[in-house]
Amino acid sequence: MKIRNLKTWLACLCASGAVAMNDANALTITLPNPANDFRTGSLTSATAGATAVESNLKAAVVDAAFGGTWTKRGHLDNGGPSSLSHDLLAITFTSGAWDATNVAGTWSIASSFWTTYGNAVLGWHVGNGGANPDQFMFLVEQGKTSGTWSYERLSGGGGGFSNFQLFGSGPPKGITGVPDGGASIVLLGLGLAGVGVGRRMSKKA
Repeated sequence: MKIRNLKTWLACLCASGAVAMNDANALTITLPNPANDFRTGSLTSATAGATAVESNLKAAVVDAAFGGTWTKRGHLDNGGPSSLSHDLLAITFTSGAWDATNVAGTWSIASSFWTTYGNAVLGWHVGNGGANPDQFMFLVEQGKTSGTWSYERLSGGGGGFSNFQLFGSGPPKGITGVPDGGASIVLLGLGLAGVGVGRRMSKKA
């Protein structure tokens, strides 16, 4: 197939998957799966999920759910100096608030996280109150730095949204698009396209 111009070439490159796009429309994981009658949570840009019935989410719980050794790199709740950002993690509320039982929002991870870790888990804890689960954990697609989340108590007591956490594990894996979201691949393509144009012009001369 002959590519006639740079715009078409870039469109083909993106469609082929060579450029890693960091969008919030990636796969959504909803927990529990299958859903129970009490509580449900969802996160975009996730590849796997797990739930637990414990107190506040700890690294040991993430270890048990996903394997490996995990380190907490962000913890948000309504008692901190800044309830919506900490270290490498930030969230917003698009509906609801801390301690509510029907909430949603956006999440973001600093791009520098992916220069230190190869894996990320985002999770939260809700008040128990005799129902379960009260911990939700999501394995984030490698290299992703933003997405959306939601939590809803469907029935039962308790279940107020308590905290939101980020865990990291393993060394960085050099994934396309980390940390520049695929800019290096695009720049390489522009350079190659420029060489091709220069050669054609020299032949015409």
